[in-house]
Amino acid sequence: MASPIAKNEKFMTGLKLVILFVIIMIAAFATNAAVIIGINVYYHAAIQDSQQAAIAIAAALGNIWVTFAILLLQNAAFIFVSWLFLTKVDKIKFSWKEFGLDIRRETPKQILSGLGFNLFLTIPLFGILLLIGAVSFEAFGITSFSLTAIALSFVLMAIGTLAIGFGEEILFRGYVQNMLTKKYGILWALPIASIFFVAVHVLPKFITGSVEPLYFLSIFPIALILGYLFYATKSLWASVAFHAFEDFIVLALVAFGKPAAGTAPLVMLSAPIDIVTSGVKLGNWGDAVGLTIGAALFIAMVSYFSNAYLLNKKSSGDSRSRI
Repeated sequence: MASPIAKNEKFMTGLKLVILFVIIMIAAFATNAAVIIGINVYYHAAIQDSQQAAIAIAAALGNIWVTFAILLLQNAAFIFVSWLFLTKVDKIKFSWKEFGLDIRRETPKQILSGLGFNLFLTIPLFGILLLIGAVSFEAFGITSFSLTAIALSFVLMAIGTLAIGFGEEILFRGYVQNMLTKKYGILWALPIASIFFVAVHVLPKFITGSVEPLYFLSIFPIALILGYLFYATKSLWASVAFHAFEDFIVLALVAFGKPAAGTAPLVMLSAPIDIVTSGVKLGNWGDAVGLTIGAALFIAMVSYFSNAYLLNKKSSGDSRSRI
C-alpha cells in the first residue's frame, strides 16, 4: 500500500499536469487571438469602410505570414511555459541540458536518425494511401502557385515547423516526460506524457465538435515514438528532427485536400476518404493507416534500440538488462 507521502506526491504531480494543461491551452488561444485581434485593429484603423476592412481581414488571415507568425508565437509560448515550470515550480536551475538539448558529438547522428525514422512512417503512409485508392494525385504545386509563392512557403514553413519541433518537444518530452521519468520511471512517464500530448492536440477539435476517434488514436503512437526517441537517445534532438520533418512534409511538401492557410505545397493530393460506420464518421483512411504504421514503427523502434543496447552491453562485458 502506498504511503500517505507517496499518495500526496502523486496528487501534486497530477495537479501540476492539470495546471500545466490549462496554461498551455490559454497560451495557445492567446497567441492565436493576439494575431487575429492585431490584424483586425490594423485594418479597421487603416480602412474606414467596414465592409472593405472585413474583406482585407479575411484575405490577411489566409496569408502565409500570419500562419508563420502564429507558429512562432505559439511555440515560443510553449518554450516559455516549460522554462517557467522548470525554474519556478520545480526550482531547477535552467540549462538546455535539462530539456535534452545539450550539444554532443552524437548530435548530428541523432538528428539524422530522427529524420530517417520519420521516413519509415511517411513513405509507407503515402504509398499505402495511394495504392488502396484512399487518396489520389491532383496536381503539382507549380500548376497552382508561382515559383515565388512555393519558395516563400518552403522557407517560412521550414522555419515554422522547426519552431514546432523545438516548442512542442521541449514542452511535452523535454519537460513533461522528463519530469515524470525522474519521479516514476519511463514505463509510466512515456504513456502519460503521450496521453498529455494527445489531449492538448485533440481538445481544440473536441471544443469545435470535429474530433473523430481515429484521429485521436492516430496521434498516440506518434507521441510514443517521439517519447521513446527521447528516452532511447537520451537527447531531444532526434525527437525534434522527427517532429519538425513530419510537420514540414504536410505543410510545405504534400497537401491532403486544401493546403494550410497561405501555404504552397509541391504536391497536392485529394483529402483521404472518410470512414463512416452506421452514419458516424470515425475518421479517414489517413488516420487509420497512420495509426497502423505508427504502432508498427513504435514496436520496431523499441526492438531496434533494445537489441542495440544489449549488443553494446554484451560487447563491453556488461550483462545487465534494460527495461
